[in-house]
Amino acid sequence: MGVRTPASLLFELKQLVLVKGMALAKALQPLTTTPAEIYGLKGQKGEIAVGAHADLLVLDGDTLEIRDGRPGTFSRALQEAYTSEIESLN
Repeated sequence: MGVRTPASLLFELKQLVLVKGMALAKALQPLTTTPAEIYGLKGQKGEIAVGAHADLLVLDGDTLEIRDGRPGTFSRALQEAYTSEIESLN
């Protein structure tokens, strides 16, 4: 597993959520929004938003194993759920 590969990102996500007990929405930030900001891609990558490019993975809620992947797709229900959880963290 190389650094910055999808497998390494999923590994880090599992470590933060399953091992450290971090909330999923908070654990996603250093893997999505933070790198987008660092590379000057805020609003284009790293978030689910109108006009942003999104590659989504559907993960099992308990194991965080990949259940489905839909590159370039976007689900309004997922956006609303994620946005709601992010807002509750702020």
